[in-house]
Amino acid sequence: VSFVDKVPAEARNEVVQSWGFDPVDFSEGFISALERGQGLEDDYKAYWTFKAAQILYQNGLLGEAWPLYEYSIDHGDSLGRSAQRLFKFHVSDGDHLEAAKIYLRTVGQPTTPYRNYVDLFEALPEEDWKRVVKLEEFDARKYVQGLTDALNRDPELNANEKNFWSERIGKILEGLGFEREGQELRKAFQPEG
Repeated sequence: VSFVDKVPAEARNEVVQSWGFDPVDFSEGFISALERGQGLEDDYKAYWTFKAAQILYQNGLLGEAWPLYEYSIDHGDSLGRSAQRLFKFHVSDGDHLEAAKIYLRTVGQPTTPYRNYVDLFEALPEEDWKRVVKLEEFDARKYVQGLTDALNRDPELNANEKNFWSERIGKILEGLGFEREGQELRKAFQPEG
């Protein structure tokens, strides 16, 4: 963690690009050290594995960074950023269902941003939506609850924006056969009266 936190970026990148640096050993060792740490909170583990993964990723080592992103997701994914990175990678690869599965793993986590819920549909082509909601991992009720919570806790969204996203995604869910869940989402942020 000190290497990630305290060493200046330029010096860190020099180390990562040096001949003696083994990125696989680094990511495995990083995870192993966090696992051995006594009483470390999941938030702490998620935050620092994301930071470590970013260092490898920024040096062209996505494959070696992957286990760190995965570990971060499994430990609450601080601010949803590890999921965003892997989601975007799968989308750019054209593997939309794998991308969807990444976001579905984070549904209901207390740090998952509303954007991750929204992008499950917004960032994927419409023809994929039916396939996404048929995935074993998709639970419409859990998704609606998670998105509602995420919209509620985002300090940057005003009432109109919350209503916009709940309306938009609610209508999409209704169109995919989830009438009750879609209506519940649309009602959640409707203006009074």
